[in-house]
Amino acid sequence: QYSSMAVASGEVTWVSAYNSTHGDLMVAQWTGAGRIPDEAWTFVDGVPDGPVVIEDSDIRGGISDKGEDVGLYTDIAASGEVAHVSYFDRTTSSLKYATNQGGEWTHHIIEQGTPTNPEGSTFKTIGQYSSITLGPNGAPGIAYFVQIGSGGDATTEVRWAEATSATPSGAARWSISTVESALVWGIS
Repeated sequence: QYSSMAVASGEVTWVSAYNSTHGDLMVAQWTGAGRIPDEAWTFVDGVPDGPVVIEDSDIRGGISDKGEDVGLYTDIAASGEVAHVSYFDRTTSSLKYATNQGGEWTHHIIEQGTPTNPEGSTFKTIGQYSSITLGPNGAPGIAYFVQIGSGGDATTEVRWAEATSATPSGAARWSISTVESALVWGIS
């Protein structure tokens, strides 16, 4: 679900997707034709540290427990062997970013959200419907949707997060700006 595809140089195809069974972000790299085989998929984010219940399993490293619910509204951009993925973390209502730059998958929150409080009136949902692109210097940029609710009012925004380098390593390495904002409802 919520899959996205990017074709990099050398006809390498990258696909990111949400695994709704486990609530995980998955990514596959494929150069063949037809259906991507199961073994080409990597669980990138959402898998907890343990316990391992099936030794040597390719599926989530043998871990069956649920972790954070991540990977919704994913988008992917790639350059050769390096992929950049933007996605929504439903557990924390945050925009996240993952990359395999350096040979290992790493991920971090770009902008932290706030899940809906028990009364349902205060929330900050950040990162739905993201779209990622790479600039001329290889730095990723992400457009995404934000919804902020407080005291019966809600505002929606389109925001732009631009990495300060081609290898952003945390939230401090992103510059965030609001492109457009609108009040969508109010009770007063």
